[in-house]
Amino acid sequence: TTNVQSIRHVLESGSGTHVTSMLRWAAVKLSSGDRADLLLAAIESAPPQNAALAIALLSPGLQAEPAITNTLFDLLEDPQLGSAAALALARFDEAGIRSQLLLLSGSEGSAAARARVAINLLESAAIQGTQQ
Repeated sequence: TTNVQSIRHVLESGSGTHVTSMLRWAAVKLSSGDRADLLLAAIESAPPQNAALAIALLSPGLQAEPAITNTLFDLLEDPQLGSAAALALARFDEAGIRSQLLLLSGSEGSAAARARVAINLLESAAIQGTQQ
């Protein structure tokens, strides 16, 4: 749609609070399909800081989209977007994603380290949830 194209343009060439505002609007107003498309486009072609913002703001609620979860797992070893991907995966508290993170965390390298961070965040959230 025109909104998605406009937001994509801002993601690819904009910076600062304007990008954040557009992404916050998109997170609330766009369908999950449009958010997934926009997120994948941002990862593919936006500057890293905008792609990281897109991951943070657009990924919640997209855990049922295999293209999103697969891309986020692939990004775990990316030096610029791996941490954002780990944080997004940590919000997807689902058994399948948790098992993939556990499996990956047993290996070596930056993707494994970020998988361990995501698991720690999931466990921390679970503990906080039981204390409330």
